[in-house]
Amino acid sequence: MNPFENILSAVRQKRPLVHFITNYVTVNDCANMTLALGGSPIMADDLREVEQIVGHCSALVLNIGTLSERTVQSMLAAGKEANRLGRPVVFDPVGVGASRFRNETAAMLLREVRFDVIKGNISEIAYLAEGIGTTKGVDANLDALSTEGNLRWHTDLARKVSTQTGAAIVISGPIDIVADSHEAWAIRNGHPMMANITGTGCMSAGVIGCCVGADPQALLVAHAAFKSAEVIGYPECRINLAQAALYVCLAPKSNACEASIDAALADIHSSGLREVPSYLRDRHRPGSDEYGVYKYPHDYPEGWVDQRYLPEGLERGAFWQPAGRGWEEWRVEQSERDRSGNAPK
Repeated sequence: MNPFENILSAVRQKRPLVHFITNYVTVNDCANMTLALGGSPIMADDLREVEQIVGHCSALVLNIGTLSERTVQSMLAAGKEANRLGRPVVFDPVGVGASRFRNETAAMLLREVRFDVIKGNISEIAYLAEGIGTTKGVDANLDALSTEGNLRWHTDLARKVSTQTGAAIVISGPIDIVADSHEAWAIRNGHPMMANITGTGCMSAGVIGCCVGADPQALLVAHAAFKSAEVIGYPECRINLAQAALYVCLAPKSNACEASIDAALADIHSSGLREVPSYLRDRHRPGSDEYGVYKYPHDYPEGWVDQRYLPEGLERGAFWQPAGRGWEEWRVEQSERDRSGNAPK
């Protein structure tokens, strides 16, 4: 069995559970797409259960395609609970810009819920960025679709929304765009027939819900897949894209890294700069002869040595709170084993 068959087998064995609060037009398609990837969908939108359901799931997908007052409250409650539990949240602002109700709902959710990924067509993302734009119902304005001529503007727009929201941005269209606040990738895998099939955008949000994960390698795999699509082109790159989708679908879900860097930045703002232990400082400066002695971990049997790395006032675990699953669980176990001196020889 090759490595990718192993990944597919593991996906089917673990079946990451994805919670959808989505529109009733494509709910069945989203469920089937999730199943096809190896995930397991659950469609629950009643306010009386959404918080409990989120607690069982690996990710949450919110789609405003067929809004009602009832589902808005459910989305808000589920989104806040997912944030509290560290579950990644995907937002699909279907049709935003078409009505005041959709616009107000999208704005409220963006204020109240921290999204990991926001996916929409160019009209929807442009409305989130600028508060203006035209949309044809839930479809993008055909005059605004991504082309080679306007690609730079669209990637800049995606980075702008990422900066505003802190989320990764996915713009679907003939040329798909995936961006964070620093970088953007164009994926030229679109097909005209996709515009004639209801729900392809909704299904892609479900795919993203399966794929967001805690495995640090998943980001590298996804980046490599995007670059292969750019360099190799379609149809050859379909294999790389499928392999990447399977890998990241398998990854357990957590936002502990995001929460830890936010906590560290908050500490800097509230406490100011702390003094780094002298033996960790640059030795190529006046006065460094007075610094303490640094113990090189690689000189010790386990590759680890007990010495202080944090400034006074901060203890280990002050910022990073691992989710207790996936790579994070493994990393904690490895660290404890190293510290105990029981690492394998």
